[in-house]
Amino acid sequence: MQTLRMFVIIGAVALAGCQTSGSKDSGGRSMSLSKPTLVAHENADINLARFIDAPGLKIERTIRDNGAVIIESYRIQGRVIARTQRTTDAWFSEQTQSDLKDPGRLARTLKSGAYRFDANAPKPAPQGRHGKIIGHYSTKGACVALGTGHVFRKGATYDNDFGNSDTLVDFAACNVLTESPESVIPKLRRMAPDDRAAIIARKPAA
Repeated sequence: MQTLRMFVIIGAVALAGCQTSGSKDSGGRSMSLSKPTLVAHENADINLARFIDAPGLKIERTIRDNGAVIIESYRIQGRVIARTQRTTDAWFSEQTQSDLKDPGRLARTLKSGAYRFDANAPKPAPQGRHGKIIGHYSTKGACVALGTGHVFRKGATYDNDFGNSDTLVDFAACNVLTESPESVIPKLRRMAPDDRAAIIARKPAA
């Protein structure tokens, strides 16, 4: 097996919409965070774990502002290789949407990593069937980086919902994805029963 290399993902949650109580950042957004807890791969919020095969992978969940945002960090040997962030009753800001459309966001993510690779030029994320994906991905050999925004919610909660992303996925690692990013990105979704079954079936016997 090739040497596993990992990249630190730096992600800030920029949430627009209704907020509950808690301390605020400079933009007035709540920053109340729960204590991180480990979750089983099959119980992750998003099905990204279905497409990762890496010994020692741990998923750490943090809840922001009493459930307004679910943040999950994917770690190998303590390093973050991926982070998912999903708003449960709102959506991400226009600034976040603009950032996701900028291919420079992916380049900045890679530069922030503890390990770096000279990635190829970012490509727009494939749309899949629902066409509600924005962001970019890049590859270099067995190394993959992606930063995408998705709309997973079913129907609008508020009248001013213009369809902004409710979920962000950032990933950067080598020799980890089981499929190409072109295949994985359109398949990302909330964890479903068949995702759980596939993850459990892949676990080695005790």
